[in-house]
Amino acid sequence: MSVTKQEIKRLGEMIYLDLTDGESVRFADLLNLVLKKADDLLSGLKDKPLRHISQLRNRMREDGVGIPLPKEKVLANAAETQDGCFRVPRILED
Repeated sequence: MSVTKQEIKRLGEMIYLDLTDGESVRFADLLNLVLKKADDLLSGLKDKPLRHISQLRNRMREDGVGIPLPKEKVLANAAETQDGCFRVPRILED
């Protein structure tokens, strides 16, 4: 599928844009490029289902039990503490 300069001109008229011939050619080329990329992407879907656009995978580490941090070290960077716990602003009204 491709779009011609005349189709772009007609579309411009429909939305009250006065496009020059150069602009019509440029927009037609850009739209054709987008349509080609979409077609390439969709043609790849015929071979196998698309799960991810890129083949990058997350590197996950195994969960494991470790030595917990001391409570004082955990609370050291807290803005406010109360009775050995984090103190946070109330967000719900009574």
